[in-house]
Amino acid sequence: MGNDKDTHGFVVSDNNIVIQDRFFQGSKDISESVKVSNLKNVTLRNCIIDPSREDCLDIVRGDTLICENVTFNSAGALQAITCKGGFQRLILDGCKFRGDPENGEIILGQYSDYNYHKDLRVKYTEIKRCVKIGGGFIKVQLWNADKPLVENSTVEVKRIHPIIVKAYFTFRKIQQFLFERDRVKASKKAL
Repeated sequence: MGNDKDTHGFVVSDNNIVIQDRFFQGSKDISESVKVSNLKNVTLRNCIIDPSREDCLDIVRGDTLICENVTFNSAGALQAITCKGGFQRLILDGCKFRGDPENGEIILGQYSDYNYHKDLRVKYTEIKRCVKIGGGFIKVQLWNADKPLVENSTVEVKRIHPIIVKAYFTFRKIQQFLFERDRVKASKKAL
């Protein structure tokens, strides 16, 4: 959330890139260990991502992110993956989830500051051959998102009720409006 002074450990900054065999260290001093924003055709392969304060991996806007054989060490994070802002085509293939994050492993379609002006639905998510280390379900929350395609994975999908989504998104839009209004007032006073 832009108003919360998000900080990132590693920011993917190029389209059409394959990042492989990397360890991304997390920290409680950063919001997300890995950030993918407004990019196309990114692949993370054979990587390990440790938790940070919020997410192991934060995805917003863009198209096509493939995570192949990525281990998400999400103990202590709010969630392993957040995907929002109208992102399309997230593919999780052969991924492992370790730990029990507070909100579950995957959050699809949560509010982002980009939702302020229009409805941005997350679409075309696939979860294939993914496991939760130690057993149990990979927990997925659906906010403003289509139901993911699940193959050979033990997944528990929970759709957040549309009334709650609408109320939360409305609250966040008001919050964002007030933040922007106060920012403009402060900049005018500085002049």
